[in-house]
Amino acid sequence: MTDRYVEAEVLVNANITQRKRVLLADSGDVPTTTSAGVGALPSAFNNDASLTVVEYGNGVIHKTVFTLNALSVPVTDALAYASRQLYDFPEGRILVLGVTGSLQWAVTTDRSTTINDSAALKWALGTASASNITLSSTMVDLLPKTAVTLSAATTDLNTASNAALAASAQFDGTATAKDVLLNVGFETNTDIDADGTLTATGVITLVWINLGDY
Repeated sequence: MTDRYVEAEVLVNANITQRKRVLLADSGDVPTTTSAGVGALPSAFNNDASLTVVEYGNGVIHKTVFTLNALSVPVTDALAYASRQLYDFPEGRILVLGVTGSLQWAVTTDRSTTINDSAALKWALGTASASNITLSSTMVDLLPKTAVTLSAATTDLNTASNAALAASAQFDGTATAKDVLLNVGFETNTDIDADGTLTATGVITLVWINLGDY
């Protein structure tokens, strides 16, 4: 017998959609939905189509899927690194079961005067924002640093750059809720001549459990 479902989408808050699925069975309807405990997007993304999120789950395990659509990441020449916060976990001890990401990068500012042709970019996901060009420690604790050589053509998307978290990990957000940040850096510090703007397009999938709060 083929399982039959009723599926509906509920807007949790700006840009976060909760997808609910209910299994229809002869013995009664069995809910398989996430009823509470989802995180939040930064207010900067309210009604901004460059970042949307769909939440899946069963009330214990959460699957948070981020879709980036030319998400802007401004980078200053003085720093050569930058961050964009994507998400705020609910308060609690968070067990991250796994993370995968597939992003395509582009440069939307003048390549001759800002971010250079064929610049060497590193990107990662972390629970802390970038604070140096090498990206390390909590700047890369959700998704490891991944290298990309940017396209030489202005605004052209690179071939997708893929990354995955190697092992599950716990994060203590019992005092202050943990964040998810997209971090970038130009390690040579010579690939950027003036303030420029990157864009990221693709999908990031994060699977996690809230183990509880104190």
